[in-house]
Amino acid sequence: MVSRPVSIFLRVLTGFFISSASPASRSGYNRNRKPVPNHILRLVYIGEFLIAIMAILSLWSQVGGQSHLDLMPWYLKMVLTCGLALITVMGTAAAVSHSDGWNAKTIAFVILGLLIACAMAVATYYYHLHENDEDDEQDTKGVAGTLHPALCNAGARACAGGGTQAGLETRAGWEIPV
Repeated sequence: MVSRPVSIFLRVLTGFFISSASPASRSGYNRNRKPVPNHILRLVYIGEFLIAIMAILSLWSQVGGQSHLDLMPWYLKMVLTCGLALITVMGTAAAVSHSDGWNAKTIAFVILGLLIACAMAVATYYYHLHENDEDDEQDTKGVAGTLHPALCNAGARACAGGGTQAGLETRAGWEIPV
């Protein structure tokens, strides 16, 4: 026999009662309900799938950061996004197909959805940690040059004069103090 706290937990978690009561005797159950035709349900599931893809990508870019998503390869984003959208639709189909919304299949799809969401978080975190790795490989041997503002004005006169003027020598357009 199941103890009372465990029984209450199972009722809340799974949404169905551990008892011999039939679904028709529960309050709120409509016995005169007509089933929805399958072709309409298919259209609704397709719409839910497309809306889920847009919602998942929007939420992922807001939470994880668009810059991290830009670093990920397209196939990783596609597999994780379409997988989560498919799990969402399958969970909805499992909830609709049974008399109780929260059944074993629905709970399994919720757990699978959470696992895919964790995989999305891990991928985002990986690309967050390795976003600067590509910058370190570039050759950064450059020459930094600065000009003093006073030399710029004097250098313009020196360049116009064609030689050394005011203690400046011009070489290839640069003013070098002598």
